[in-house]
Amino acid sequence: MVVGLGNDELGYLMSREDYEREKFSYERSMCVSKHAGEQVKSELLRMHRSPVAQQDLKTGGSESAK
Repeated sequence: MVVGLGNDELGYLMSREDYEREKFSYERSMCVSKHAGEQVKSELLRMHRSPVAQQDLKTGGSESAK
């Protein structure tokens, strides 16, 4: 999923507040849903807190590269 987002697969990811603002009408038209930004942020934070990510932070990623 992160690779897809990196290649602009989903278009814009916006906060709900920005999604509602008129000045972002173009970006809103290119956004999958008004909830997409928060959902991706929440999932990335969950992944960051995972035991594997925490181990990578401690070892600089060298353990997961084996």
